[in-house]
Amino acid sequence: ARKRLGVNVSELRIPDSLPASVGERKTEGPGAVVEVKAQLASRQQQKRKEMLRSVLTEREMIISAGGSASSSPRKEQSSLDVLAEEARVRNEAEVAKLRASILASNKHQRKLLANELAVQLADVIHAEALAQINHANEQAARAREVVKEKQHIRRKEEHKQQRSATELARTKKMEEEQAELARRLKQMNAQDIARKQVREKAEAKRKAEAAERERQWAEMRKHKVSNVNKQIEQAREDKLSNYYAKNERLARWHQKEQARQQSERVAAREAELDLALRISESMHKQQDEMKDLRNSALARHTANER
Repeated sequence: ARKRLGVNVSELRIPDSLPASVGERKTEGPGAVVEVKAQLASRQQQKRKEMLRSVLTEREMIISAGGSASSSPRKEQSSLDVLAEEARVRNEAEVAKLRASILASNKHQRKLLANELAVQLADVIHAEALAQINHANEQAARAREVVKEKQHIRRKEEHKQQRSATELARTKKMEEEQAELARRLKQMNAQDIARKQVREKAEAKRKAEAAERERQWAEMRKHKVSNVNKQIEQAREDKLSNYYAKNERLARWHQKEQARQQSERVAAREAELDLALRISESMHKQQDEMKDLRNSALARHTANER
């Protein structure tokens, strides 16, 4: 696990924000391993002191027993040696027992330490898995952001192209309209110039004709005054004769119109009189029929009374 994760197991610590994923913890914080080691060392030192104290106590007892019985016989000396040997054997047994207890305690502490390291390792693995998941989520989010940014850039480019196309079409249309206006203006200017030329030609022609008439009149006044007067008089007489003829024709037309209107009035009066006569005859006929009906009814009534 150390080679795979690239971490030192002895430096593993329980993170505060991630719960352990392998069961319930046996310790309470990052300094629990140090505290367990300190407790083991203090317990070993205390047991070593107790064993040393017991050995010293036995030796003092042996020494005190030997000093008080220095004048005792050889038998007591041998009994003391036996007691010392028994104390030594007992001390060795106690030392072996203590050593076994220490070994068992060390084994238990190593087990606790292994459990703690397993918990920390599981937390590290869990944290690394969460970090990988977060990294994958961040990469996916960055990928989505990149895709969104690309889509935004693409839409922006499309809108820009559309605006450019619209602006180009508008510009082209305006240029066409300006060209059409310029063409129409040119055509109108050409028409104005043509009309002006026509007017100038007509004015020149009129002036020429007026000058020609004036010249002719001057010549006529100069050379043919009498003929002109005759012509004028003849024209005046022709006008008068035409006027009289026209008035005569108008008078004849008025007479004919009056005669026609008079005949129409007479015909209308005759038609009215005829209609009134027919209406009067019809009324007299109805009165006679009513009179006959009354007479017949009176006769029937008289007959019925009889």
